[in-house]
Amino acid sequence: MKSFSAFILFLALSVAPLHGQGASSPPVVHASGNGLVELPADHAALVLGAEVEASRPDSAALRMGVLLDSVTDTLVSLGIPRDSLPTSRIDLRPRTSVAGGDRVTVYQATSLVRIRVWDLERVGEVLSSAVAAGATTIETLDYRSTREREGRDEALRLATEEANRDARIMAEAQGMQLMRLVSATSTRSSVGFDRNIVLRGASIGSRGADFIPAEIVPIGVSISVQVSVEWEIG
Repeated sequence: MKSFSAFILFLALSVAPLHGQGASSPPVVHASGNGLVELPADHAALVLGAEVEASRPDSAALRMGVLLDSVTDTLVSLGIPRDSLPTSRIDLRPRTSVAGGDRVTVYQATSLVRIRVWDLERVGEVLSSAVAAGATTIETLDYRSTREREGRDEALRLATEEANRDARIMAEAQGMQLMRLVSATSTRSSVGFDRNIVLRGASIGSRGADFIPAEIVPIGVSISVQVSVEWEIG
């Protein structure tokens, strides 16, 4: 008798999961929301490039060192702390000439200087002075804000509220209500640093400091976040 009861209990436990598998999943709604926050810029992040050529690798490296010293001294004279001017490594590459039978004809040395300018009214002056001191390319000019993390959090909150509001409206339109949050994901779709001049990879060449506008007006920082949610409704 005891063996028969154990067999019935085993059969009941075995059938229960199979019975559950046949149940239909609850209906769900998907919704997404966007949050946009705009912040005033409070500093500018600049990346300047330097490039020199020489017939010997040691000469190219020496000329690059002199050029970087010139740019650094100029920036320090404008009030930028010397220890806030990190430079990337000096890249030294041989350049060949097809006309010379693929022989090395010159050695090219390149490097980058990264600058943060906290007085936005002096961005144009800093750029012009650095170019006059020997900088040969302007890689980037990005307006930034020290409140970007705070702005992202606010954009995330706004996007989440919009996504959940849309999900609730869709559920109510079907005579239902939100029951359980199944998933939520977020994507920072853009962090825009507005520029009023195109600078990325700009070569100065013989145009020199005259290439830099006398006045550069910062616009601002835009932070956009998208949130997608999935809710069970019933």
